[in-house]
Amino acid sequence: MTDQLTTTGPRPIPSPRGIPLLGHTPQIPDTNPVEYFGELSKQFPEGIFSLDIAGQANVFVYDPDLVTEVCDETRFGKPIFPPLSHVRDYAGAGLFTAHDDEEVWGMAHRILMPAFSQRAMKGYFGQMLEIAQTLVGKWEGKQGQPVKVTDDYTRLTLDTIALSGFGYRFDSFGKEELHPFLQALLEALVESMRRSQELPMMTKLRKADDKKYGENIQLMRELVESVIKERRRGKSGGEDDLLGLMMEAVDPETGRRLDDDNVRDQARELDSHEQAMEVERYVPAKELQELNEQLREAKTHVEQLFERQCRFAADASHELRTPIAGLRLQVVAAQLHPDDVDLPDLLNHVKGDLDRLENIVNDLLLLARPQADTGRILQDVDLTELIKTEAARWADRCNLQLDLDPAVTVNAAPGEIARLFVNLLDNARRHATHMVEIRLRRAGEHAEVAVTDDGEGIAPADRESVFRNFVRLDTARSRDRGGAGLGLAIARDIASDHHGTLYIEDSAAGGACFVVRLPLARQQRA
Repeated sequence: MTDQLTTTGPRPIPSPRGIPLLGHTPQIPDTNPVEYFGELSKQFPEGIFSLDIAGQANVFVYDPDLVTEVCDETRFGKPIFPPLSHVRDYAGAGLFTAHDDEEVWGMAHRILMPAFSQRAMKGYFGQMLEIAQTLVGKWEGKQGQPVKVTDDYTRLTLDTIALSGFGYRFDSFGKEELHPFLQALLEALVESMRRSQELPMMTKLRKADDKKYGENIQLMRELVESVIKERRRGKSGGEDDLLGLMMEAVDPETGRRLDDDNVRDQARELDSHEQAMEVERYVPAKELQELNEQLREAKTHVEQLFERQCRFAADASHELRTPIAGLRLQVVAAQLHPDDVDLPDLLNHVKGDLDRLENIVNDLLLLARPQADTGRILQDVDLTELIKTEAARWADRCNLQLDLDPAVTVNAAPGEIARLFVNLLDNARRHATHMVEIRLRRAGEHAEVAVTDDGEGIAPADRESVFRNFVRLDTARSRDRGGAGLGLAIARDIASDHHGTLYIEDSAAGGACFVVRLPLARQQRA
């Protein structure tokens, strides 16, 4: 069916306002969604509306004329989607699970249609009344006691179909446990719905469930085949019921009868279709509630991400605009007053701004990479030697003191771990008054590195905010001192990607103390 409704001309099928990215699923109540759809239909007098449910467009039609129109088999097909496509495993080419281009479906459809007319249904009244009276008798015997209404109505439905359609008695009200056929059918339907909600790979991994699924299918097949054989041998009555019609009636179009395999499929599916309606009402209720809760959490998360993305884009634009504006100013000044230009000095300033631009772009690319990038190569890294190597490069930039345990090893991406400590060193150098200290210790199953400066320090209330993108504390950070406000955010991301942490402690030197904890390499763990 297309998403177009023709009245005076093509126009989109109306739809209520949904939630961006999540559609209408979070708006559907956990209990009694059918009542919700009925109330929703009052908003659309045209008799048709569309909802985006779990990423799929679902069209609801309730105007009688439109319902008649969509039932026109010459214009509309009958697609088989999950979980019905999984029900085919045990219902075969039944009325509800067969594709409309399958010949057996057309034959069964034409043979069984008269059996579902109002006149024909009156012929089953006696069997229906008998099962209903059995239920009433059960409830009378439990006067003053609680009864399982939902469970009993499921038994009522299936016992009525079995007796009216096939002359078979499940006697579900005579005992608490379900008939083995019905229990197998229920378990198979639950498995079908589960398979429709997971990746095929996950289904293959559940070998025990797959074995039970096959056993349930075999049990149902054997019982239905035994009923058909007994009917063929004349050992059971009810030749005027649905089973008798399927076995004896001739298709008016082909002049052929249904073979036993197709009769079996139709018989099993009539039961499975009604049971599926019960399962869909009650079994997935909890799953629908969990899905709604997950989607509501996802909605909140998406809104937060969108807000962060907007803020990040604005901050990044501002950071990039600053050196670009500096470059433009110097170039324009040189154009206006070429004779006053000190070319070496201009080129030094331009190079400085270009270096700043390059650093910002590199930082942005690093922050934008996927988390836990599977392309990283991890190896055992000697933190003691790595810190010594990086410290040697900073020897002429600050008074750097080292206090390192020997041969402390972690499993990591060497370049990223080096970047983490370079960022911490650069931050400490820019805010130190006289000295920066790096201390490395083993702490249980972790390596613990503390990078300390003797500068102004960071107030406890601000210690988390400095790890956000583009954050610079007014008293401790400025563009003039070289920080774009990305280094600490990158450092924490790298620590997190390596299953570690980065946080701030009080420093005995009076400044800031950044502490990195990373899991030790496997061979160094106790």
